[in-house]
Amino acid sequence: MSEWVKLKIPDFATIISGATPATNVSEFWDGEIVWITPNDLSKLRSRFIDTSERKISLQGLKSASTTVTPARSVVMSSRAPIGYFGIPTEDFTTNQGCKSFVLSDEHDAEFHYYNFVYHADLFKRYGSGSTFMEISKSNIEKLSFLVPVDVMEQRKIAKILSTVDDVIEQTEAAIKKYQAIKAGMMQDLFTRGIDTRTGKLRPTIEEAPELYKESELGWIPKEWDVMLITDYSNIVTGSTPSTGINEYWNGHINWITPADMSKIKHQYFTDTDRKITAKGMTSCSANLLPERSIVMSSRAPIGYFAIGLKPFTSNQGCKSFELKHGHVSEFHYYNMLHSVRKFLQLGNGSTFTEVSKSEIEKIKLPVPVYNEEQQAISCILISCDESIRKEENALIKYRLIKQGLMADLLTGKVRVNLNEKKVENG
Repeated sequence: MSEWVKLKIPDFATIISGATPATNVSEFWDGEIVWITPNDLSKLRSRFIDTSERKISLQGLKSASTTVTPARSVVMSSRAPIGYFGIPTEDFTTNQGCKSFVLSDEHDAEFHYYNFVYHADLFKRYGSGSTFMEISKSNIEKLSFLVPVDVMEQRKIAKILSTVDDVIEQTEAAIKKYQAIKAGMMQDLFTRGIDTRTGKLRPTIEEAPELYKESELGWIPKEWDVMLITDYSNIVTGSTPSTGINEYWNGHINWITPADMSKIKHQYFTDTDRKITAKGMTSCSANLLPERSIVMSSRAPIGYFAIGLKPFTSNQGCKSFELKHGHVSEFHYYNMLHSVRKFLQLGNGSTFTEVSKSEIEKIKLPVPVYNEEQQAISCILISCDESIRKEENALIKYRLIKQGLMADLLTGKVRVNLNEKKVENG
């Protein structure tokens, strides 16, 4: 196994500062030379960066105090904020908000990328400034890192971490794919619905106009009606017990707020951060909603939705919908989510935007008359959400694995065996 040594950045890399050509000279811009900024780095979802939002021309390059940096260097945002990193895949330049590191031949760019990411807080600690935090080239030169002398060990460590990163990127791509599928399905399901005899989407109105009817909301399936929300639910406004009376709090009744709802990742909730007692509920105008009622944040902000799997009440920042017999909670949850713009458009207020109960009572949505179709639509969208949830849980797992590997491999706590494909304790 190779020796590990502590090196300052100038011992293994040349540090290059960026610059910006005059922005009012059009000949300096819209060329072919990649010009990376902190904003470009902030959008990265990979360790590699292959382009930039803006590019400069050869004239722009010559006009500014910057040089073309070779691909496979490491670039870092050195201000606004400090600590985004990337590996350009082609030769590049940067603005003055970045520093680039051209590695010597005995050092691997991906290893140092991961080492810098792992020690990002070290760069931030050396930042200074009143308007925004920035780390100077002279301060970067002071930083030192523990590094394996053998470049093959560096590459082996980078290979392990990059393999996990590849899985993370694939999982993120799968989440985006399922989210796009869900968005497309919602658009189709809430305009065409499901033929319960076949279990498939109805043909489009162009393909089978006889299956649709005209309504005040446009063309809808004949088996649907335009309904006010009050036609299928009782709308309940929440309330807050006096916060100064201890016996109203720390009970067993779920009391949901917009803050709780902002943390709910999917359609259901079973628990809340705070709970109230029966005395607390009767002390104010709160109402206990039965399980499978829908709750919506009606202010700060408007538009989070969830289904309670246990009885609950809420604060005044929420409106709840107790569904009438024959209506499916999941269908109306997704229908409201799909129509959230209608709720947002009715919001008003100077301190914060809020939608009132009286305004919600005016909202009309297209609804299948028959419970079976509501159920069929719900099942499809629940399946989409389950696929997204599965990938999101996997993403959490892979990110934790990566954190653990970085902590082990980038400190020398666990050493890689260069002759075998396994990791050994050192």
